[in-house]
Amino acid sequence: MGLSQLLSLSFLGILGSALAYVWYYKGKGIEKVGATRTGVYITLVPLFAVILGRIILHEPITIIMMIGGLSVLAGIVLCNK
Repeated sequence: MGLSQLLSLSFLGILGSALAYVWYYKGKGIEKVGATRTGVYITLVPLFAVILGRIILHEPITIIMMIGGLSVLAGIVLCNK
């Protein structure tokens, strides 16, 4: 495993897991917002993956991806009404 892969794995472990755990469980985030409302936002992960793929890796964004992203955002709006 190279340095780049090791740094990427560390980044995911520290920010993606440990920091999220601290913010939501120790920081009482779920308690304040509620588990149902918090769970809705997990659907944003693929949307951010597409956006970051475009910014960092210069991947193309297709019409299907845009429709999917709009569907995710519409679902979040509907769930939070």
